[in-house]
Amino acid sequence: MRTDMAWAPITEQRLALVVPSGHRFAGRSSIGLAEAADEEFIVMAPGFGMRRIFDELCAAAEITPAITFESSELTTITGLAGAGLGVGVVPVEGSDPHADVVLVPLAGESREIGLTWYRSRPLPDAAARFRDFVVGHAWESS
Repeated sequence: MRTDMAWAPITEQRLALVVPSGHRFAGRSSIGLAEAADEEFIVMAPGFGMRRIFDELCAAAEITPAITFESSELTTITGLAGAGLGVGVVPVEGSDPHADVVLVPLAGESREIGLTWYRSRPLPDAAARFRDFVVGHAWESS
């Protein structure tokens, strides 16, 4: 399917299950999402990329999650998990975990971060140079 949007991958972020520090999964080095099927989940609201990723992960794990809260910010998911109100799926990199939560990596799961732009619209010179720089240096620090 052809779209008017162009896409260039830049890096990948590992995904983790964020749980309260005293949770039964807190000591694990990794986990499969299916193992958390009976948990109550705190998730991003529909329309956010992380919600789409969460829904796809649940479908792949063949689970129907019990969703207790929806948020528009990943930090809220972490905070609510720390308060013991459920668990969530967040990126490991870029997360600012509190002492009251643990990030348990989801085995083999990650999300791709990239840059998009319209193919049909010429980019201003500065934006084109920025895109070319970012794309040219993608994955270097990953």
